[in-house]
Amino acid sequence: MSTHVSPRIAEFPSFPLLDLIDAYEAPPEEDAEALIGLLATHPLRILRPFLRGYGIPLYENKALIIQSIRNAVASGGVPAADLISILDQIEGWGNQHSYLYRSTVEAGDAWSSENGCREILRKNGLAHLCNRRNPALIPDRLHLSSVCCSGDRVVFQWTDKRVTKFRLPDQDHEDGDVMFLVFRRIVTRGVITFDWDLTTGHAALMIQRLPTGTDYGAVKSRIEHELEPLIGIRGFKQLRLAGAVDEIEQSGEARRRQYKHETERGSVASFTSASRTRDAFDDPALEDARKALGPATVALLGNFYWTPAAGRLEREIHVKLYPKDKRVGIFGACSEAEVRYLLSRIRHHSL
Repeated sequence: MSTHVSPRIAEFPSFPLLDLIDAYEAPPEEDAEALIGLLATHPLRILRPFLRGYGIPLYENKALIIQSIRNAVASGGVPAADLISILDQIEGWGNQHSYLYRSTVEAGDAWSSENGCREILRKNGLAHLCNRRNPALIPDRLHLSSVCCSGDRVVFQWTDKRVTKFRLPDQDHEDGDVMFLVFRRIVTRGVITFDWDLTTGHAALMIQRLPTGTDYGAVKSRIEHELEPLIGIRGFKQLRLAGAVDEIEQSGEARRRQYKHETERGSVASFTSASRTRDAFDDPALEDARKALGPATVALLGNFYWTPAAGRLEREIHVKLYPKDKRVGIFGACSEAEVRYLLSRIRHHSL
C-alpha cells in the first residue's frame, strides 16, 4: 500500500446557517425539554462549538453540561428557539448515507443571486423559505424546512419524524394464554440535506441514517422528485463509485476492513480483516487470494476506516462505499467539516 498523503482540500466551504435565519418562535416548555434531550444524544465534541457563545461551562461531564443548558433555557440565557437552530446544523452529519452528483456549472446560473432564488421558489410556492426557515421540532411528515442561498451555494434541508422501538424484556408479562412483549417507542428527528456548490457543480444528497432498513433509494427518489421542478436534477450526473473503491485502496488514506468483489460469472468474493483495527490485506493469505482473482472483477463493497494520517482528520472515521447503489455510508457522529472532507476525497477518487 502506498504512503500517499491527501491534500488539505475543502470542496464544500462552511455555510453559516445561523446568519441567514430569522429568530424562531419560542417553542412550548415541553418542546424545549425535548430539544434538550435531542442535544444530549450528540457527543460533546460536536456540541461545544455551538455552545461556546452562551457562557455554558464546556469541559464538565456531559450530565452537568446538559443541566447547564436546561438551566440557561429556563432563565432565558439560551433562547429555546436557538436549540432548534443548533440541531439543524449538527444533525445529519455522520450516521448518514449520501449520493454524489455533478451538474454543469451553467445549471446553477439561475440560483446564483438571491433574486433568482426567490423567483424560482416563488413559482413553486416556496418563496417564504428563501434564506429563512419554516421550523418544526418533529414534523409528522417529511418537511422542507429551509432553502439557503449564498450566491455560490444552495442548500435544501428537510426534517422528518423517525420512530424506533427499544425492547424492554423485564416488563414482558402474560395474561392467561396471551403473552405481551414490551417495547419503548422512541421518536427522534431525521434530517435530509441537498448541498449544491454552484461554482463547481458538485452536489451531495445526505440522508440521516434510517432507524430501520436500508431503502435509501426510496428516500432518494422522493427527494429527487421534489427537487426536479426547482433545479432539474434529472440533468445532474450521479457519480459512480466502483472505481473509487480501488483508488481509495491504492491511496493509503484508509484502512481496508472489508471488500466484496463480483467476478465476470457473477460469483462474489469477500475479504474481511480479523478485527476492525487490522487491515484485511495485512494477512498474506488474503492478499494472495485477492491477486488470484485478477483484474476482471467489479467492486460491490468497500468498507474502510479513514485514518487521521490521511490529512485533515483528527480521528478514524468508518466509511462504506456501495457501488451498486452509488451510495456512501459515513458512520458515527461527525462534524460538518469531517463529512465534507470525506465526501471531497471520495469524489476525488471517483472522477
